Amino acid sequence: MQTLKKIDMVIEKAVEYFCVALLAAIILLCFTNTVLRYGFNSPIIWSEELTRYMSVWLAILGAASTVRVDGHTTLDILQAVIKNRKAKMVLFVFTRAIVAAILIGLFPAGIAAMQTLGKSIASSTRLPMWVLYLSFPLGSVCMIIAYIRTVPEFAKMILEGEKE
Repeated sequence: MQTLKKIDMVIEKAVEYFCVALLAAIILLCFTNTVLRYGFNSPIIWSEELTRYMSVWLAILGAASTVRVDGHTTLDILQAVIKNRKAKMVLFVFTRAIVAAILIGLFPAGIAAMQTLGKSIASSTRLPMWVLYLSFPLGSVCMIIAYIRTVPEFAKMILEGEKE
């Protein structure tokens, strides 16, 4: 488990820096394109497409970062009603296991989409589409690793009463 924690920490930092770089690039590209479009009537033709692709990557990798802090929106009405810590912990683990199982189940579809649709080329940027479709399998792996590492920690916190 210690090795997995170290691997996940490296992944976490890489994802964090990549997300910061993506967000900075999106802001810079949108600002530059706005100035060029309205100030000089000469927009960057490929900026909207590239911004859209970067936003997809940012959303998916951001979702992986959110898993690490258990920050995803959940319907925790049942968990709030239950007073028994063991039952709360079981419900917590069960719901996260369902999400992880869905991610594992959708992983092959992400690979298939990347292989099938990734052969085409984006119209403005001329990027191969596999670059865009790679985001889902990679994001899924990051999320699954994060769930494997964090769910036991959060479950322990629930049992000890440190987390609701």
